[in-house]
Amino acid sequence: MTRSAERQPMRTAVVLGGGGLGIGGGISRALARSGHRVLVVDVDPAGAREVAVAIQTAGGESDWRAIDVRDHDALDQAVREWASTH
Repeated sequence: MTRSAERQPMRTAVVLGGGGLGIGGGISRALARSGHRVLVVDVDPAGAREVAVAIQTAGGESDWRAIDVRDHDALDQAVREWASTH
């Protein structure tokens, strides 16, 4: 067995802006089904929460934040907080 075949697959974390509605929500769910940890970020708190809860209910790892991704400081803080606990 080669050294690369012995490695465990790397799980990635994804921060998805606009992830609570429409196409973004679908992408969030698809990424979670593929094994990624997903932080759903959207200006709509209800949409972001709904998608994150759906991912969790399906067995995925997800959380949500109501943030406008144009607010770089708030987004940076949210990502740092999430990364420190996941």
